[in-house]
Amino acid sequence: MSKKNETYDNMVGTRIKDSTMEKLNKLTNDSGQSHSAVVRMILENVLDGNKINLSNKTDYQSMKELTREVNKIGVNINQIVRNANEKFYTIYEKKKLFAMMEKIQQMIAEQFNIDDEV
Repeated sequence: MSKKNETYDNMVGTRIKDSTMEKLNKLTNDSGQSHSAVVRMILENVLDGNKINLSNKTDYQSMKELTREVNKIGVNINQIVRNANEKFYTIYEKKKLFAMMEKIQQMIAEQFNIDDEV
């Protein structure tokens, strides 16, 4: 996903067949995103070797919501780590935290069919 305040300085133009445009229009309508956002996401993911799925608006909205939740969890983890570094937590609590983080990583890997370790 792209960052909210990210700027795009380079422009790419291309001609496509009517059938390709129809598919792009369908993806755009189904995902609720602009043509530019859809093309950018496809291009970035293909170049990175990732598979993409923009099949429908609910999938996209679910992904957005999941991203927000993961971000909130990340903020909480950062706060916990800061406190752990300041010696507020016991060794047992630190081990428990790392176990929970590993479980979250496994759940994300399963959800997105990621084979590599997160």
